[in-house]
Amino acid sequence: SLVGETQAQSDAKITAAWNQLFNPSNANTIFYNGPKTGEAYVEDIADSDVRSEGQSYGMMIAVQLNHQTEFDALWTFVKDYMWKGTSTVISWQTNTSGGVTGSGGAPDGDEWFAAALVFAHYRWGDTSGKYNYGSEAQKTLDLVRTTNFSPTQHLVRYYTGTDSNGT
Repeated sequence: SLVGETQAQSDAKITAAWNQLFNPSNANTIFYNGPKTGEAYVEDIADSDVRSEGQSYGMMIAVQLNHQTEFDALWTFVKDYMWKGTSTVISWQTNTSGGVTGSGGAPDGDEWFAAALVFAHYRWGDTSGKYNYGSEAQKTLDLVRTTNFSPTQHLVRYYTGTDSNGT
């Protein structure tokens, strides 16, 4: 709970924020239905576009608050417009109709996609929704591993606190 509040008060605030921000019929929403049924996007209000970071943050919020339908709709938009077919990059920016306006990738958005999909795998399993979340997470992690890091500039043994020279 939030400091000085009961769990019920904290839950009510989180629910109110979700209902305001993730309701396409609310004037103060950031969550919109996509061009096709079953798609949704988080709009960057300042620039009137869709960014991989916003999509991935929206997915992370949805999975943590147990909103699978919205999670699936956000990932569907990504798959339909930002990461088409066999592309080796998730486009970092589209317009709200799904047209790619920023064709390069954004590693932070990609990493958040992977994390959200891993969370979805553990929360909902791989057969309860539109996607096999574990498989989608693995494909996204493979993309991060193969396209977002330079083989000559990555950190080796970062987890141990040492670099490739052991220092």
